[in-house]
Amino acid sequence: GSDKGSKGGVRGPARARSASSSSGGVHPSTGDSEGLSPDGPGEVQRTTIHGEFFHCMVSYRVASEGDGGSGLSTAIWSELTRVSLEKEFRLPEALWGEWPSFAKPPPLGMRKAAKVYLDAACLEEGEPWEAGTKGTGGFAGALRCSVVFIPLLSFTPDGGGSLGQMMRLATEDYCDNVLLEFTVALGVWRSERLPLRAILPVLIGQKDGRGIYSAFPFGEVARLPDTPSEKTNERAAEILRRFGLEEEAGRVQGG
Repeated sequence: GSDKGSKGGVRGPARARSASSSSGGVHPSTGDSEGLSPDGPGEVQRTTIHGEFFHCMVSYRVASEGDGGSGLSTAIWSELTRVSLEKEFRLPEALWGEWPSFAKPPPLGMRKAAKVYLDAACLEEGEPWEAGTKGTGGFAGALRCSVVFIPLLSFTPDGGGSLGQMMRLATEDYCDNVLLEFTVALGVWRSERLPLRAILPVLIGQKDGRGIYSAFPFGEVARLPDTPSEKTNERAAEILRRFGLEEEAGRVQGG
């Protein structure tokens, strides 16, 4: 999550795929071995996670859902981690996986918890947001090895929020970092070559004085510009090519 630009929106509903609907994921570090493996035949199959994975990645805009705004991103990250350690929601050992080595090490005792990527928690102080210090981490590295992508979508009456701020793209083209994350995530999900299996957006309305959120204002979405952001798409295509997803890179750039 960041305002190192601004982030943008996803049009249309997210679709989910089960691990049994494909031949398995791809190990994020090598790109050639299975990372998600269905166990045994049949329509309903158990899944085992091998190697380094994030169970999910939370995507947000700092000014609206980050520490500079409502702090909702950190609250969701904390709650997902906490709940996954409760007895009734505990992950089976086959789904633990390993914490990705490019990310800041988690606190002790978290091996059995859901591995949730939130840049504010997983980047070292001053580490580059997009690809980390070594060029293999950051949000790009997290997307390569996340099973679920969770974008926080908000739109406030004053034109704020993770989506509302994208209205600026109607008059000025720039690389919007939220839109960049969403665009790369869609490309990774469509490819079926990496572990990402689902995009599950959280729709957020206006927060009142009691801290309660109203319903998401779907009518406001029509105010977003229809013209693609060439600068955002160009950067997204570069990242997708780095992942070896040439077809998706071409699609992003209209090829």
